[in-house]
Amino acid sequence: MIVNLKTLMEDAQKRNYAVGGFNAPDFATLEATIEAAEDTKTPVILSHAALHDEFLPLEEAAERFKYFAEKTSIPICLHVDHAITYDYAVKALRYGFTSIMYDCAHMEFEENIREVTAFTKLAHTMGVSVEAEVGRMPSSIEGHGGCSETGVAIENIEQYYSVPEDVAEFVRRTGVDAITVSFGTIHGISITKPVLDIGHLKKLKEATGCPLVMHGGSGVSREDITKAINNGIRKINFYTEMSRSPLPEIAQKLKEDDGSLSVPIIYGIMKRAMKSVLIDRIRLFNNT
Repeated sequence: MIVNLKTLMEDAQKRNYAVGGFNAPDFATLEATIEAAEDTKTPVILSHAALHDEFLPLEEAAERFKYFAEKTSIPICLHVDHAITYDYAVKALRYGFTSIMYDCAHMEFEENIREVTAFTKLAHTMGVSVEAEVGRMPSSIEGHGGCSETGVAIENIEQYYSVPEDVAEFVRRTGVDAITVSFGTIHGISITKPVLDIGHLKKLKEATGCPLVMHGGSGVSREDITKAINNGIRKINFYTEMSRSPLPEIAQKLKEDDGSLSVPIIYGIMKRAMKSVLIDRIRLFNNT
């Protein structure tokens, strides 16, 4: 059952939990996500990251997501993550996504507001939800965010924290349905253990009643995730840790291969390992 992000966020706000946003750039990940949602009877957000276009073009992602979402009775949101141009965001609208992160955080604050406001007005006329971002979140992904080389530690992460007053003004003026905030996480996996600034998150929550989004859920401790949810986080993006979960077993199978190993066997390993991680995270995000 296909729903928009606003529908999921309203329930999460009322019942104090977070919905998982899971990238699905291949069939193994997509099937694992849908099956995990069905097994836990929990809504999820199928997410297409623009940086995965080389593996799965936007139009194909829309068709795959819709096919699987329409087959289940579990509420599924079809989301585009980090659309950084207006044309790309509008294209996602046309293809039938029900939620779009229009990411203009690389722009100056006022320009970010102008761009997101215009797009949000358009999206809302079509029943589509909008997520946006204020400030910049660092990354361990080469060429992305605050990092220029994979494996380099992020220094002075506080410089990336979202400013509560800016978040409040941005939400008020744009009318977005969810807002990404920075308070200690990074995109990808940090080479040091992420430490969330829950005190700063409390300030962000107090500044606005808008559902807050945490990007960079990989590597974050279970305790910090629970604290984040209890202080306003309603959507958690989680991918890198899940996508790497099949690798140890695949490496072992390749090492032991006697000639019987095949792609379908590897596919099964991928799906089984990712589904197990997803079920665990979905239950954690449910905050019960």
